[in-house]
Amino acid sequence: MHAGDENFEVYLKQFRPRAPEALPAVTGARKTRRALALGAWAAAILLMAALVAANWSVKPTTSNRSLHPLTIGAANELLERAPSVKAAMDELVRDSQEKSVPKSQSAFEALSEETVNP
Repeated sequence: MHAGDENFEVYLKQFRPRAPEALPAVTGARKTRRALALGAWAAAILLMAALVAANWSVKPTTSNRSLHPLTIGAANELLERAPSVKAAMDELVRDSQEKSVPKSQSAFEALSEETVNP
């Protein structure tokens, strides 16, 4: 062996492992910050849920429904308001007939008449 190798081996034999340091304890201030952050996230989620629920609870009127496609919520509202299922279906048919393309005109003809605003 070379002298450098022997010196390195002597150096390695001097190695003594040390005991690991203890993990830092979570202090009261750190717990408070963590609790506040968790509370802020929970409040944000609850606020978003409340906004979504408030938006969904808006009941469409007949005039609003004619502007938008039929949704499950609008159909449920219509069924709650109508005296019978037949009356609700009749109102749906009447609304769809008001919006439909006249029978004498095809969809292609109706689309060809539209003008595009530049």
